[in-house]
Amino acid sequence: MSKDRYDQDQAGGEGEDEATHVFQEEPADETGAAGESLNLPGYQVIRPLGAGGMGQVFLARQLEPVEREVAVKLIRKKILGPASEVRFLVERQALAQMRHPAIAQIFESGTNPDGYPYFAMEYVPGLPLNRFCQEQRLSLEDRIELFIRICQGVAHAHQKGIIHRDLKPANILVARIDGVPSPKIIDFGIAGTALSRHERRDQSSAGTPLYMSPEQFDEEAAIDVRSDVYSLGVILYELLSDQRPFEQHLFRGADTETIRHRLAGRTPEPLTGLLAGGGRQLAETARCRQTTVRGLVRSLRGELSAIAHRAVDPDPDQRYESASELAEELRRFLSGQPVRAMGDSRAYRIRCFLRRNALAATGVTTIMISLAVGLSAALLAMTEAQQQRRIAEDRQLELEKMIGFQQSMLGDLEPHLLGEGFVERLRQQYAQSFTDEADHEAVKAGIEAFEIAVGRINPTDLAQDLIDEFMLRRAIDSIESDFADEPLLQADLYETVRDVYTDAGMIDLALPLAERVVQLREDELGPDDARTLTALQRHYRLLSRNSEHERAGEVLDQVLDRMHEAAPDQLSLRHNAWDSRANLLVDTGQNDEAMRVATENIKRAEAELGPHHEYTIRAVNTLGYVHALSGDIESALVHFRDSADRARDHLESGSGNYYSAMLNVGAALGMLGRLEEALEIENEVYDILAERYGRRNRSTLNVMNNRAMTLMEMGRLEDAASELRQLVSLARQTYGRNHLTTLNFRLSLGLLHLRKEMNEEALEDLAEVATWREHLLTADHPDTLQAQHHAARAHLALGQLDQAGELALRAYRQRVEVLGDDHELTLGTALLLADVHAEADDRKAEREWRERIHAAVADHGETLESELIMNAVELLALRNGTSGSLVDWLTAVLDNEDESLDEARAAFAELISQ
Repeated sequence: MSKDRYDQDQAGGEGEDEATHVFQEEPADETGAAGESLNLPGYQVIRPLGAGGMGQVFLARQLEPVEREVAVKLIRKKILGPASEVRFLVERQALAQMRHPAIAQIFESGTNPDGYPYFAMEYVPGLPLNRFCQEQRLSLEDRIELFIRICQGVAHAHQKGIIHRDLKPANILVARIDGVPSPKIIDFGIAGTALSRHERRDQSSAGTPLYMSPEQFDEEAAIDVRSDVYSLGVILYELLSDQRPFEQHLFRGADTETIRHRLAGRTPEPLTGLLAGGGRQLAETARCRQTTVRGLVRSLRGELSAIAHRAVDPDPDQRYESASELAEELRRFLSGQPVRAMGDSRAYRIRCFLRRNALAATGVTTIMISLAVGLSAALLAMTEAQQQRRIAEDRQLELEKMIGFQQSMLGDLEPHLLGEGFVERLRQQYAQSFTDEADHEAVKAGIEAFEIAVGRINPTDLAQDLIDEFMLRRAIDSIESDFADEPLLQADLYETVRDVYTDAGMIDLALPLAERVVQLREDELGPDDARTLTALQRHYRLLSRNSEHERAGEVLDQVLDRMHEAAPDQLSLRHNAWDSRANLLVDTGQNDEAMRVATENIKRAEAELGPHHEYTIRAVNTLGYVHALSGDIESALVHFRDSADRARDHLESGSGNYYSAMLNVGAALGMLGRLEEALEIENEVYDILAERYGRRNRSTLNVMNNRAMTLMEMGRLEDAASELRQLVSLARQTYGRNHLTTLNFRLSLGLLHLRKEMNEEALEDLAEVATWREHLLTADHPDTLQAQHHAARAHLALGQLDQAGELALRAYRQRVEVLGDDHELTLGTALLLADVHAEADDRKAEREWRERIHAAVADHGETLESELIMNAVELLALRNGTSGSLVDWLTAVLDNEDESLDEARAAFAELISQ
């Protein structure tokens, strides 16, 4: 690795090499320029922020028309004549029109009394790009996502006719907003419009040599948006590798002509070449990206190296045409799509196809090794523990360590990753079976046949079967035989395996072990011992999670009957059991009794523990939950707020009780239509969870999903889309590309695309969700049918009527079989089929579907959704408006003030007036 290329000034400040330089400066009187004072009426200087080749920046307080803190850049070059004044006026007007989250807003511009131009802009208290990435140790993927947002801001400027001409890390400030790294591009002080080579002769050149495009050093060359693309490419090099495409010494101490000659004929070094040699600097570079040296080098091979290299091509015609194109190329890389920079070879397309359609296998090898080592070591520890029974204290300590080790090795086991890993290995081996000479169509057909076969496998079920048969079942047998004479230790070990089954979602296999643990502890400790009752309560939770509410109630009753209200070692047990009772009652529809129990629980907790204990606070939250499920949202909100206030004031920051209550507050506000308040709550909860657990935490992701839904309801579709795209990306990293939770989030994104009439994007999202849900669930699972229904909607929106009709009919038939022909979801798909036939101008088929729908709902007119009433209006039109009974029916159901029926009323009135 060349030390000359390495950016040693990572603090974000501008060294000599990083500062903006001015070349071919027009003669100007610079006395009293930016270095002296601002001298700007209406502004009060707070302190200097920095200085560069073009001028000085101050933090100032704008006094009018509004009082606010702003950053003011004073340009050191005066406006000397009418031509430069006109150019400045045109460019400042264009700058003021920019409105983008990634661009610092310019509030005002002009000249001060001394004749120096200035810009007053949004003050951004962030860190320079390189420093932020280093201090936050952003991964490569996070850096790419951040860079895409930067490209979007640059593209916005280009759309307004503005070229920055001095893009560099120091001019991009980054801060976390709602936990997301958010860039702000600053310092458009030398920005301008595109210039022909003739126009350039009359202007000075300015910029930062390390980041300037070759054409910026050539006074005869035209400047357009591709110059900024080059600068972005250099920044991308640094973000990925801490390297730049050319050595720094080429840019030092020289004018533009000298630098141009130095660069002539040189080709930018590819990323992989820059990383050759390794050493401490490379190790530090990898560490700052949360990876290893080997992992970094592997990641930067191929697509990323090709993309960065193309962005900094010395020939503008060989670069990306725009910042948007560069951003799109990186999006394609992140989603596994082929990138233009890699060419269009068949081998590369096949590789991308396999990767794009592969089940996520992240961490599978680690899981397999950890599992095997963990089981072997745990079983070996069991045997060693048997041999040390006579040494009481040492034996107890080692047994506790053994159990803890077993729990740590098995506790993170994720069957979906394991199963997906098996299928992925099969896919890789199958792909490798093709020779280079294989016919493209044969390869394509083979891959499609393989995917169809794989589609019949549920990877999670496969993994669960293997885990049970070859791993956990053997552990259970060893525990049974090796510890038969130590029942309490046996119970502890069974408990560990029970929890592994539970975490893996294998509840049916966890339940017998839960019963066995209860029995062993009852026999050894007695039915009323705290450890016995705790095991009994865990048994209750498993039954409840498995929706076996009747049995769960019986087990919970045993806990409630046996526990001692005065026993200090049963405090947690008591309050957990009382809380479980209230939840079980409301979950089984016994709302009045649930209300009584929940209210009594608060009184008990306050009497025993006081009003601010965590169990008291949870009891208040549970009462809110009971009110919510009983339909009294206003009362629920009161209790949720009470619980949140107590938790905030008396528990440690970020406690689970607090954010749980706040989540409920947000949900209640949303149900009451108070969306702004709901969003504020969701933002607060997100900040807590992101700081405490990180963004790749399940609770954090769920809050992001809630926030996206709130934004959609508020009509803030762009914000919702941004949130959902981040959510899908994070979910892929957290759960895997095709985990059910990831698919749920992607479904939301697809529906938003459909709402925004981004129909091709919607179809890509929704069709993939439908395919993978069918793989992972079943063909008749409600979630599969939901995705198929919406994918059919996307086909219809694109005018693909055959595909829409086929998919919708398939979903309809399954819904009839599972839900019945009069269920609201079934009717929704029937409406979709009617719309498909209407679009195809098949009036006969359309009428058949509308008749079928109306027959199913005719007896429920007063409680119908507007779409079903509109269906009756459409049916009347198909009957040529001559059906007296249907006219009477519509007259009755439309005789109210429901605004949602206005469209149906208008259409009906027009029909009967004809």
